[in-house]
Amino acid sequence: MKYDTKLALRIFIIGTIILSIGLYATYRYTYSTIIQEELSNTALITNQVSVNFGQQLREKIKTNQTLSIAPVLINALKTSNGALSKFSEKERNEVIYHLNEKWKFIKDENNSFILKYTDNKAAQFLKAQQHNLKGEYGEIFLTNKYGALVASTSKLTTLAHAHKYWWQGAYNNGLGTVFIDDRGYDDSVDGYVLGLVIPIKEDDQIIGMLKVNLNILGVISEMILSTQNDDAGDLKLIRSGGEIICEEGMDPLTTRISDLLYQKLKFSNEHSFLFNDSDKKWMIGKSEIAITSKDAKCCIFGGSFESKDHQKGNSGESWFIINYREIDNIIKPLNDSLSILLSISLLLLIILAFTAYIFGKTTIKPLKEIIDQSKKIGQSDFSGRVVVTRTDEIGLLGKSFNNMAKVLEKTTTSIKKLELSEHKILQQNEELQRLNATKDKIFSIIAHDLRSPFNTILGFSKLLIENLNNYKAAETEKVLGIINVSAKNTLTLLDNLLDWAKSQTGQVKFEPEKVVLSSIIHEIFGLLNPSAKSKNISLEYIPSHEIEVLADLNMIKTILRNLISNAIKFTNSDGQISVHTLQKDNFIEITVSDTGVGMNEKTRNNLFKLETNESTIGTANEKGSGLGLILCKEFVEKQGGKIWVESEEGKGSDFKFTLPLNKSK
Repeated sequence: MKYDTKLALRIFIIGTIILSIGLYATYRYTYSTIIQEELSNTALITNQVSVNFGQQLREKIKTNQTLSIAPVLINALKTSNGALSKFSEKERNEVIYHLNEKWKFIKDENNSFILKYTDNKAAQFLKAQQHNLKGEYGEIFLTNKYGALVASTSKLTTLAHAHKYWWQGAYNNGLGTVFIDDRGYDDSVDGYVLGLVIPIKEDDQIIGMLKVNLNILGVISEMILSTQNDDAGDLKLIRSGGEIICEEGMDPLTTRISDLLYQKLKFSNEHSFLFNDSDKKWMIGKSEIAITSKDAKCCIFGGSFESKDHQKGNSGESWFIINYREIDNIIKPLNDSLSILLSISLLLLIILAFTAYIFGKTTIKPLKEIIDQSKKIGQSDFSGRVVVTRTDEIGLLGKSFNNMAKVLEKTTTSIKKLELSEHKILQQNEELQRLNATKDKIFSIIAHDLRSPFNTILGFSKLLIENLNNYKAAETEKVLGIINVSAKNTLTLLDNLLDWAKSQTGQVKFEPEKVVLSSIIHEIFGLLNPSAKSKNISLEYIPSHEIEVLADLNMIKTILRNLISNAIKFTNSDGQISVHTLQKDNFIEITVSDTGVGMNEKTRNNLFKLETNESTIGTANEKGSGLGLILCKEFVEKQGGKIWVESEEGKGSDFKFTLPLNKSK
């Protein structure tokens, strides 16, 4: 395949891969963000409709509470209560029983006995209220404190009501509470009926009950239909048992939500969630109407019977607003934007590939000439030259090639006799002397610092062998602990020697990358936590915020491992070691603080110098060579930072070093 075609194809393929990955990552992130935002928005919309609906019910209650204290009703109650209070309880119950039986027997609504209750002053007042708000009210009637009918807008099924659940609910053992009677669908008013039972009091004593049957279907439909749209979603009013009270185009209580959704609503406390049915994906919002819940303090909500006029009365269920939002509608703007972006990106890729093809054809011609002449040079023919007609980089390449050919032609015979210059030899000699001096110091450290732990290991192991049968378990454990500490110190020294040796021979390369400090610090804490726990030392990381630096990962680990390990070694039992960070301009300052033994000025001044470094002794006679700190200094400086210590004897130490921030973040 030719260079120009290969260049265009590579650019197109690489661009397509990068574009696909970028678009996919962008889409997933944006999709997730939109879903989370819209879940919150769905919950907010649903809750607002629920609150508005609850407020509507409260307004209805307030309106009819105002109605209940009308003087004409109060006077009618006093008269009725006064007439029945003359009897004993047994006699009164018999009177009400006979009146109720007579009431049920008479079918003619124009009978004088019936009109006594449906055409008195209180009844006329209630009918006027019913007429003024035509379509909103069903039956309105008034009972006295004994449950007997006082006034009604029409002939009811019974005259006695004290035994009924709604009357008992509103009476509430004499305390008096508004009772909302969810009676279901009422054929007589062709609407959904809520009965408001309002206790009427005088001197804090119940003197009667006002029962108002409200046709609320129109109010519900208007509220739901005016709120829902493609953005707000499809709203439904349901009972907690799953029956749908109100949805667009359907009669109340004739349908239910799906069983799968009912189970999700029943056992989930989420106010919004994702839901899949057989063919669509939905975002569902739910909100209980507070006034209908069992925890409502203003009233009692319920109802359990069905009469010939009422269908599907409430059986102890509360009401919920449910919001259906189709996921496809929610993410449609995202999909539309992605389609446009994909089309534009593909067009740019095609243009870029075509441009690369043209560029390749233009570029390859002079390069081919240089290649042909290079083959001649490879065959020791240095006489060839390229024709230079361009002033760009390729032209400069041609000139450089011609100059190279001239130089090679003149110096071919002397290439094999090249020697190192005197200056380079001197430089190499100085470097060798420096490495030799370093080697002597390293050997001195090895001879001095390895002897002590090895002697300890040999001495105590010999002691253990000779007295194994005589030692008690505690004595054996103590000797083994000393051997273990000495072995750990030896291993730490060897690790530092190995790292230092690699750095001197160039085996450790500085490879900067983006590094999150918190993850590295927690990793080192996990590595050194057993040593810290053995001395009951607490390790703590105090970040100023999530920090990303540009540094070599392995070097950072080595620096932090040495500093925290040293801090543990020189900190007494029950001490504390903390790591904290502070951002300053374009770098970050990292501090490893301990509550250890501290150090004097002389030790501080020689701490990071190989030629003056001395072994130091920790809290449990553990020895440190100081080589780890020298290695820390070298690794910090390779990354453009600096390291120092702030310490006083007996007051602990603060080892501090700086690293450059990741400026591209």
